[in-house]
Amino acid sequence: MTIDRSLASRDRKWNWLAIALIVPIVLLSIRSFAAAFTPGLNSDHAVHVLMAYHLKLPDDFYYWGQDRLGSLVPVLSHFLLKILPLPVVVVVSIVQYGLLIFGYLCLASLLRHAVSRLALALVWFLPLVPFTELDFIGQPYGPQIALIGAACVAIDRLSQTKKIGQKRLWLATATACLFFSLWVSDFTIVPLFLLSLWGLSQLYKAWKLREKTVIKDAVTVLLTAGLGVAFVEFAKNNASSRRNYSSFATPEQSIEMLRRLLTSFWNTLTFQTNNLFLSWHAILAVILLGYLAWAIAAHRQKILRSTSRWFYLFLGTVAIGMPLLLISFWVYRNGLNLRYFTVIYVMAWLAVLLLIEALPTNLARTATILMLMTAIASSLSLPLFVYTIQRPIAQIQQLQEIKALGNAGFIGDYWRSYILCSVDPANLNCTPHDPKGKTPCPPADAPPHLRSSRPVRAGVRCRRCIPQVFASDTIYLVKDKWLNRFPAETEQFRRCLVRAGRPQKVSGYTIAPYRIKAAAERRSS
Repeated sequence: MTIDRSLASRDRKWNWLAIALIVPIVLLSIRSFAAAFTPGLNSDHAVHVLMAYHLKLPDDFYYWGQDRLGSLVPVLSHFLLKILPLPVVVVVSIVQYGLLIFGYLCLASLLRHAVSRLALALVWFLPLVPFTELDFIGQPYGPQIALIGAACVAIDRLSQTKKIGQKRLWLATATACLFFSLWVSDFTIVPLFLLSLWGLSQLYKAWKLREKTVIKDAVTVLLTAGLGVAFVEFAKNNASSRRNYSSFATPEQSIEMLRRLLTSFWNTLTFQTNNLFLSWHAILAVILLGYLAWAIAAHRQKILRSTSRWFYLFLGTVAIGMPLLLISFWVYRNGLNLRYFTVIYVMAWLAVLLLIEALPTNLARTATILMLMTAIASSLSLPLFVYTIQRPIAQIQQLQEIKALGNAGFIGDYWRSYILCSVDPANLNCTPHDPKGKTPCPPADAPPHLRSSRPVRAGVRCRRCIPQVFASDTIYLVKDKWLNRFPAETEQFRRCLVRAGRPQKVSGYTIAPYRIKAAAERRSS
């Protein structure tokens, strides 16, 4: 009895210590990656801010201009804006980190030890530098994994409750969370497939035991899944564009991606990068995985008996997901950007943490030390400003001058368009430029071969935003590679724009005012 009290007291102390460390980790993350505070806000992120204000359902169930990346953050932010008198970017940040904290709490509840939860906080809130998109608003990874974690928690509650009504509620909740996660990211099909196999095996066992509830449980799952499939299909059918993201790379392209990954890993392992802690993380990760492989080989039966069922879900997601990414043409086409492996990164960490918790005490101690060192090294790979008192000015703060322009429209390069409107979506309208616009403008009655062809909308994520730009009190062109000087007149989206003032520099951007040239002015003399 005395020993039990001593262990309980020690566990409480570790829990409080972990909480005391996790809170500043979360605050550092918010300070560095929240949309309202980050110096790294870009046009991809800004689209979520604009969608939160201009949300139009069902058109905007997906990220503007595509049929992937479900708009969970903009949808929640839009409705929160109706009750909170705060700037749009602040509300988006609240939702952004509300989902991240919710996801962390769900995933942490699957772990038994405080030190594992501490390591997860480092991995989740201060991730390895190639995977920082986990915490930004421009990508689906944080909300996607949060919903998978919520489904796991619901399944745990399902196993613990005795009441039939509550069981079915948790069953429906778990299924709904998985399909919402699938809406947010198609990659959720991997854990959804694995959990479906597990669910079928559980239903089969219940049927073999002739449990009375098995048919109603199956109906609950099928009805919820049917609604989930219908919702995802409805959202895709209402997306502004449909593209095939599931095409496969050729064998040569897949081999090339694997070669590049291995080369990159070797360069990191041998300190051939400009990030010391990234290399130390790679070395420690290899040592940790080697130690775990040895531990499993030496104590296989004992470890497997103690391993959480979620270990197999997370490991299975890594085992299936990694090859899928390496045969994806979309990943190849986008230069093998490591952000596509963010879910693999998180799932691999969860599998490692659960495996360490299953080790015998004498082995777990060494593994825990290695695990903590690896997690700390991963967080230290982030830019120095994350940890310093002096930090770069938040991007949204740098854009404050633009608000003084009043009701204005901006046309620029993709990376210098949507970002400008994020500071004040109510009064500012933005769109990327039309690369087929002619300079100077062709006459309105010019022969067909002299007129501009149909506008090219590559990079234009919001087509309904184009008329809003031209309806603004003043239209500004933003100087960049597409426009190295401000012409007297230029054509954009078949409208002729005439310069109406001198160029000026606002918030670090060089802009010039333009007005729409009347049709009568465009007729040839």
